Amino acid sequence: MKKMILALAILLISLPVYADGWESQINITAGSASSRLVFGQQPDATDGIDGQYDIPAMLNGSLQVVFDSGKQLWRDIRISDSVSSWTIDILAAEERVNLSWDTTALPAMVLVDLKTGDVTNMQEVDNLEISGPRRLEMKMEE
Repeated sequence: MKKMILALAILLISLPVYADGWESQINITAGSASSRLVFGQQPDATDGIDGQYDIPAMLNGSLQVVFDSGKQLWRDIRISDSVSSWTIDILAAEERVNLSWDTTALPAMVLVDLKTGDVTNMQEVDNLEISGPRRLEMKMEE
């Protein structure tokens, strides 16, 4: 019984909370290199740099991935009451780059490849393979 209660508590804690805010991540791999970007919205965040939420990127290695809206971040949390988008810059030595995410941890969002114009519904698909350096935009749907 204690194990069941503990498992339920862990499940409830890990569920995204949309009314007060939410956070999710996108995982990026290229060859043996990997990176992770965290994004979301919180009511007490701003669209600027928040010391409580945002983490500046330190770029190095064969895979460099950042949110780039003029501030290069690994973690970018925005204010809850605004329609948001995140621009992702991917620089990779490898030709194939894989992106993956948890579809259940996201509000309605699309991922737009700014080079090809391809649009991916992030709630219907949980991964994407692209090639080489790329700029992507994740947009919340209104």
